[in-house]
Amino acid sequence: MNQIRAKSCKIVFKKFTEAQTVSFIRLSEVEYGKQDNVTDADHIRCKHLQTPYGPSTAINLECENEVVGRAMLQPRLIYLSGRKVPVAFVSDVLIHPDFRRPPSNFISLMTSIKKAQEFPLVIHTANEFHSKLCKKLLGFKWPFSLSAFGFPLNLRKATFKVLKFDTPLFELFSAPYRYLVLLLCRMATIFIVLKITTEEPDNTYFDEFCQKEAMKNDCEIVRDTQFLKWRYLQSPLWQAKILYLYTDSQLCGYVVLRHVELEGMKFTVVMDFTLNETVSALQSLSLRCSIIRMALNHGDDMVFTLLNPLSRASKKIIGFPWVKIPEKYMPQKTPIFLHINDSSKVTLENPSSIHVTLGDLDFF
Repeated sequence: MNQIRAKSCKIVFKKFTEAQTVSFIRLSEVEYGKQDNVTDADHIRCKHLQTPYGPSTAINLECENEVVGRAMLQPRLIYLSGRKVPVAFVSDVLIHPDFRRPPSNFISLMTSIKKAQEFPLVIHTANEFHSKLCKKLLGFKWPFSLSAFGFPLNLRKATFKVLKFDTPLFELFSAPYRYLVLLLCRMATIFIVLKITTEEPDNTYFDEFCQKEAMKNDCEIVRDTQFLKWRYLQSPLWQAKILYLYTDSQLCGYVVLRHVELEGMKFTVVMDFTLNETVSALQSLSLRCSIIRMALNHGDDMVFTLLNPLSRASKKIIGFPWVKIPEKYMPQKTPIFLHINDSSKVTLENPSSIHVTLGDLDFF
C-alpha cells in the first residue's frame, strides 16, 4: 500500500459481484482483523449479493486499480404516495489507514453518495467523529437520531454500567428482582388477549398487511416477506426470531427478536416491528411484558431496542415498563442522515417520521 500512497485516487461506482468479495475482505482485515461480520465471505454475499432488491452498489476509492476505500449502497424500497421508489442504506464505510490523508479522500467518498442517481433517496448513519464532518463540513441533512429503550433484568450488571461500581451485594437483590419482574409480567398478560406465535402467515396476506400499514404514512420503508426472510432468517450470522401478533384471529403486527452478547452482557434485542391501530394500549403493554418474560427465560441481562421515537410505528411499542436509555450510556449517538438525489421522484414533507429500526442498519 505504501508504494501507491502518493498516487491520486478516484471514485468508481460498481455493482457488487462475487469477485469483489476478495477485495472487500482484504480491506476489512486491515481495520478489523478477522472479525466475523466484516470478513465472513458467506455473510458478505448474503448482505451485498443476495438482497431481495438486487446486489449492492459499491462506491470504491481506487488507487492504481487497488480498492483503498469503500461505501456500500444496500438497495431497499420505500413507499411514497403509493409508489415504490428505490432507496439505499449506506453501510461498511471504510478507508485504508494509509489513505485517510488527505481528508479529500473521505470527502470525495461521502459526497459521492449524493451522486448515486439510481437511488433517489439515500439513508445512512455515522459515528460521532464522522457525524460532525457530515453535518458541519458536508452539510448533510440530519432530520432525526435513533433513541435507545430497554429494561434491565440483571441488577448487578445494569448498576455497574450506570455507576461503574460493582459489589457482590448487588447479587443478593438480583434473583428476587428477576422473580418479581417475572411475576408482574405474568400478571400484566394474563387477562389481555394478544396471540404471539412464530407460525408464519400466508405470504400474500402478510405482504398486504405490511403494505397497508406502510401506506398510512407519507413515506415508509418497504417491509415484506422477502425482506424479513432475507434479513432475519437467511443470514449466516444475524439470524433472529420473527413473532407474529394476532387479535381476534386477525394479524395486527410482528416483532423481530435477536439474542446478542456484547461487552459482557446478554441482550434480547428488538430488531424490527410493525403494529397496527387495532393494538390497544393494554395489548402493547402485554407485548412489552411478554418480551421481558422471553428475555428472562433466555437468561438475558437486558431488553434493548434502538428506534426512531418520532415515527408513528414506534409510538405503538415504546412505553412502560421500558425506559429510555440516556445517550451518555450508549457507545455512540445514532444520527440518521437523508440525501435526496432526485427531487423529481422524492419529496419528504416530514422526513423525521420515517420508521427506522435496527433491522435497517448493520449493527447486528
